[in-house]
Amino acid sequence: MLADGGVCCVDEFTTMSSHDRTSVHEAMEQQTISIAKAGMVSTLNSRCSVIAAINPDGGCFTGDDWKTCLGNPLLSRFDLILLLKDTRNPEWDKLASSHILKAACEDEENNS
Repeated sequence: MLADGGVCCVDEFTTMSSHDRTSVHEAMEQQTISIAKAGMVSTLNSRCSVIAAINPDGGCFTGDDWKTCLGNPLLSRFDLILLLKDTRNPEWDKLASSHILKAACEDEENNS
């Protein structure tokens, strides 16, 4: 509900408790969050985009096969699923990290 009208980013989505994942499923499906506290039940709006990051079960991919402990009902609520693989290419890693560091240094110089 804090992300109502914005974006909710969740890292390590699979390490959340099943109760918390159920709450996120409700938020994605019905755009509401139900809260029961001290005998009162409230339904709050949660109209937001959810971006979640997970690691595959076992921590690695085998070929084009990947598995996750997320159930199909929850997984189907995402409009887009991106699969990012680390190809472990030292040349690419050096090129990408050099670019990021160069951009960060230029940005720091411009803000000084």
